Amino acid sequence: MIVVNATLTLVEVPAEVSVVTFGDDIPDGRPARRLYQKFGFLPLEELIPNGPEEGGSRQKFMLMIT
Repeated sequence: MIVVNATLTLVEVPAEVSVVTFGDDIPDGRPARRLYQKFGFLPLEELIPNGPEEGGSRQKFMLMIT
């Protein structure tokens, strides 16, 4: 949480910040998804290639900073 917060303080406004994290079908990735959502990131429907671990899905999240 400290890393995300510190990184966001370095962003020049206005900005779009995006991250790619595990899809919702990856249980171990759910804490990361919740963390990004806590900071205001919204999940996008953009298709992201699956990861190397048995085809696990990925999802892009976007934060608009104004």
